[in-house]
Amino acid sequence: MNVLISLLVLPSGEELINVPAIEVDLVAMGFTKASAKEHCNKALENYKWEKIRTKRDKLLASTDFAEYSRKLSSDKKNEYLSYRDELFNIPQDFSSADDVTWPNKPD
Repeated sequence: MNVLISLLVLPSGEELINVPAIEVDLVAMGFTKASAKEHCNKALENYKWEKIRTKRDKLLASTDFAEYSRKLSSDKKNEYLSYRDELFNIPQDFSSADDVTWPNKPD
């Protein structure tokens, strides 16, 4: 897993883009161990959210048909719309990527 810090401001004020989130390297750049760990943890959380959003977007795309289908019963269409709402709201409903639970797709 290659986790990157998208924007890192060094203690000197210099800005670096897409820096590998490796604690010992950040310490060598002048960060305290605690600050380096914080940067790495934040980068890992961002990486996890990126993966969750990618999965969510694929699941949403796989149910796009439900929005416009005339073949689904009203109840089934409502099940799909509720499922899609749950998927859409995942980033807002969970404070940590580790806590995400995925809704069950309608049969």
